[in-house]
Amino acid sequence: MDVLRFLQRASLIAVLFILSGCLQDDRSPAACDHALSQALDEGDWNRALELADRRGCRRAMTESQRQLDRGAAFIGRGGYDLTEMIRVVLSDEEDEGERTELRFVRLLGTLGVSPGALRDLDLSLQAHQQALTEEAELSPETLLQQACRASNREDLSDAQQDACFLVGLFAHARFSKAISLILGDDLNAWIGDDELSCRTDRNSSGVADGAEITACAIAALGQSGSSGATCQPGSSSRGAVRWEPVWDGERIAFRVDGETFARLRGVRVVVEPGDQCSGHAPKHRYRMLRPSGQREASLVVADGACRRNVENRCESPDPGSDCWPCPVPRADGSDTLTLSNTLLSPLNREAELMLFVLPGVESERVSQRLETSRQRLCEPAEGTDKACGRREDGATQVDQRALEAYFRR
Repeated sequence: MDVLRFLQRASLIAVLFILSGCLQDDRSPAACDHALSQALDEGDWNRALELADRRGCRRAMTESQRQLDRGAAFIGRGGYDLTEMIRVVLSDEEDEGERTELRFVRLLGTLGVSPGALRDLDLSLQAHQQALTEEAELSPETLLQQACRASNREDLSDAQQDACFLVGLFAHARFSKAISLILGDDLNAWIGDDELSCRTDRNSSGVADGAEITACAIAALGQSGSSGATCQPGSSSRGAVRWEPVWDGERIAFRVDGETFARLRGVRVVVEPGDQCSGHAPKHRYRMLRPSGQREASLVVADGACRRNVENRCESPDPGSDCWPCPVPRADGSDTLTLSNTLLSPLNREAELMLFVLPGVESERVSQRLETSRQRLCEPAEGTDKACGRREDGATQVDQRALEAYFRR
């Protein structure tokens, strides 16, 4: 009987150990490192993220490497393939006559899962920023720009240099995905892959409706308190484009995990039918605007539709039923993704952070493509009060106001 009680007690202790996780192999540093690598190899992204936050994995590797692995998991979960990204961004092959910025949008804009890709790209950006904090003692505001310089290369570990490269590489995906989400179903018509029709060019202007709507929403940014305005007047052949405030211009608070991350204004943009589409009803779409305050006013990049608690999705935007273009919370929950932080910042600065780790020829080629892309975005606004400026190094600095003319190109 004593032996039986001993065996029963031993069995109970073993079960308790198993239930508590004390016998899980991946709790030890070496085993956790192996399990994390395996999860990344197998594309089990959520498990990789869970493992990366375990104590064993924190002990098994440097913080820079751990954040690099976290960044890889976010990128994979978002639906992006590193090999494909490198091929598109670094390839020396160009389609003759294709505009550089449209090449990126065509090849990268439709990649990634939706909803979710843009959020995961921002989470990967945060992880790569944190990969640079272990040895580079810099404030978060200036971290990337100061750390990822050629003069600092010897001060960075291999993992930190990889982080700079990946921030620059996936900046291309961020601005391409932003344009894709903003234009929605009209993307291919705007690029020129699909012919315009009354479905995509309701006002017979020769410009895809999604681009007209986006340009009009940008024009509404500086008109807080207005009852609306006409962005493009109508004519005998072309329908007008106008905007009007939603909910009398009141700010709508959006929450994630129970916390408010953005207070936004809504606008309704209406595209009247032109002469070639006279039998069709006006088209209307909703857009969200981040008012000026601590940050500049900017057009929100929405991903699908949701309630004010963005974790509750809905079918299509309809403010009357509390369904809105869904704002995407930033990685730290302090803001929402906008044109400023998904298109302007990546294209103006962050895409260049990969240059110092590239061989000279490739670095020059990527740098020239980026400058050409910035110039293309700015050309339609040249000679106006919305023209782009220049950075201290002479490179083009894309301004949000210039995008209004660019989308109407």
